[in-house]
Amino acid sequence: GRERAAIVATVTQQHHKGAIRDVGKAMGLSIDTINRLSALIWDFNDDGFDENRIKAQGINPDDTLIRKVLELTKEFMGFPRQLGQHTGGFVITDGR
Repeated sequence: GRERAAIVATVTQQHHKGAIRDVGKAMGLSIDTINRLSALIWDFNDDGFDENRIKAQGINPDDTLIRKVLELTKEFMGFPRQLGQHTGGFVITDGR
């Protein structure tokens, strides 16, 4: 019964590329700008995004909106994105 069984879910985390896409959309960036920013993901490190590569994509890293999107993206990475029950499992115990 319910007292002795539970469903175990898997948790998918926000990763770099998905995070910048989700934040960019929420902040109203154009799809083109989001695509250009997400192409820079492999340059991300703990210090943030490489400003020279951002400039090379024709994006001004000092723009207030761009700076906010990058800041929020950095904070958003690692947050849970979705739960999956199909790939999880069950736990069944002797007691509650």
